[in-house]
Amino acid sequence: MRVLVTGANGFIGLQTAIQLRIEGYVVYGLIRNKDHAGSLERHEIIPVVGDITDSKALDATLDKVSVVIDNVMSLAGQDPAKFADPNRALVALIQASAKRTGVRKRYIYTSGCLVLGNQPGKALTEEDPCQSQFLGWRAAFEREVIALGGVQGSHVDGSVLRPGFVYGTQWGPLLTPWFHGDKDGNIEIVGNPDKRWAWIHLYDLAAAYVAVVGNKSTIGELFNIGDDTRATYAQIKEGCARAAGVQGKCVAKPAPSDFFGMLLEGSANCVVSSEKLKKMTGWRTKHGPVFDQIEIYHSAIKAHAASGAAKKAH
Repeated sequence: MRVLVTGANGFIGLQTAIQLRIEGYVVYGLIRNKDHAGSLERHEIIPVVGDITDSKALDATLDKVSVVIDNVMSLAGQDPAKFADPNRALVALIQASAKRTGVRKRYIYTSGCLVLGNQPGKALTEEDPCQSQFLGWRAAFEREVIALGGVQGSHVDGSVLRPGFVYGTQWGPLLTPWFHGDKDGNIEIVGNPDKRWAWIHLYDLAAAYVAVVGNKSTIGELFNIGDDTRATYAQIKEGCARAAGVQGKCVAKPAPSDFFGMLLEGSANCVVSSEKLKKMTGWRTKHGPVFDQIEIYHSAIKAHAASGAAKKAH
């Protein structure tokens, strides 16, 4: 089977592409900068340079593949209702390719558990409502993707994965900055210190994509992806800082009111259950909870940063 992974040089995309290749798939990786082609080729991933809306760059590859895993989120412009338009454009290109080749294709969209919003007190399932005031546009696109297979004239089936916060192996968009103190050497605890979030190790998430690609029963389905982490935000953030040698005190700070500040550092509680994916595919987490192995993640991040510095020096 041939698979296209968008955002293939990214944190999630690259590891997903690598894991698919390990499992024997022929993997194409979409990147926007040709300078990243070598990092894909080293892992036997075929680079495709272009944008997810670019038919000239994508048509030939889409005609070869049967599955597209989309890891791209665009927040361009000011209208949230249009944030998913690039992803819709990609679906349209996949539809055209399926019609052109006569081969039904599959679109797997990467969403995120934050669409569920603030719902404390239980592990949320796929049946729980999406309550995020910021990510209503994403929940709406999730519904479009799930419904793809039943739309008259559609030649594409959809599935959605909702990962929790992703960590492990190297730099990550959330956890990495926590291995530092603030300018005064203290640890900032922003917003509600007792909030709990869904977390997932990068390796386990990549394995989840492989499980979904390889199991046709997951077509038309939505999956929450999280591990068994139940430590609070304050416990994990302080643990990261202490592992990095930060000696200062924990200092409370109000949550910022900007878009990303409210999403990442506000008061939202969002812990999820992955039982649906486990029951349908046999997938299991093998890493985590995140709080148990913070020193390992810190060492990996330092080694990755040192490797990058060494490359620049040469």
